Amino acid sequence: MALALVTTVWASCATDLFIDLAANALQSDECGAVLLTLSPTALIDIDSLYDLIIKLHRTQKKLVMVCLLGGGGMTNMRTRINEAGIPTFRTPETAIEGFQFLVQFQRNQLLAKQSPDSHAFRFKIDVSEATKTLNHLFKKGEKTPHADALRDIFELFHIRLITRRQASNQLSAPIHLRVFQDNVFGPAIGLSLEGAQQHKQAEAVALPPLNTILAKDLIQRAFPGEESFELESLLRNLSTMVCELPEIESLEARRCATSRQWQCLR
Repeated sequence: MALALVTTVWASCATDLFIDLAANALQSDECGAVLLTLSPTALIDIDSLYDLIIKLHRTQKKLVMVCLLGGGGMTNMRTRINEAGIPTFRTPETAIEGFQFLVQFQRNQLLAKQSPDSHAFRFKIDVSEATKTLNHLFKKGEKTPHADALRDIFELFHIRLITRRQASNQLSAPIHLRVFQDNVFGPAIGLSLEGAQQHKQAEAVALPPLNTILAKDLIQRAFPGEESFELESLLRNLSTMVCELPEIESLEARRCATSRQWQCLR
């Protein structure tokens, strides 16, 4: 959801041109809202501007927001526009903050519609074989099996311990991945840069099962602006393994920046 910002601080900008710029922006499929920001002068016809804003609001379905700077008569104008059902703001900062709330709401609505399931059946993963291997390890007294002992289980869920080279600068840094048990929600997956997990606010957490959208969202929250199809696949496969094998209470892994290898820590 993109925001188009139409702004003027000079009386030389005609009122109808000001509105036409907003209308053109709203015609784009990539534009979800428009913010009209105006610092009026005595030469601008405020009443005409009001009529044009109301018409723009009523003739299309996308969001129109208005930021009128100043007090006095602008306070009354903001009230009139707001009463017409159009969000109004006194400063650009509060207007942008308001739009960010809308973006967050849209994101939450998208995530709430996700109903992911396990990929085990689709990819013909022999869960019984993985469970048998785990039970065998437990019977041998290995409550915290070493990575080599779990290698066959990882392979069953298509999780490789070696990754391809990442082009991204951020994703080429050491990455920390962990599975842990939340007291309320149960199994959870945490993703962060190596060392950052010591500060909980730096770690992004998601609840399995994960599909592509939820895996992308986890990566974006951990590494804003980054994309990695390989990491998405790893997260989906790890999510499936966690869902199908409740015996796994915790797991930590990291990827070294130099070797690009995933190492299972515990």
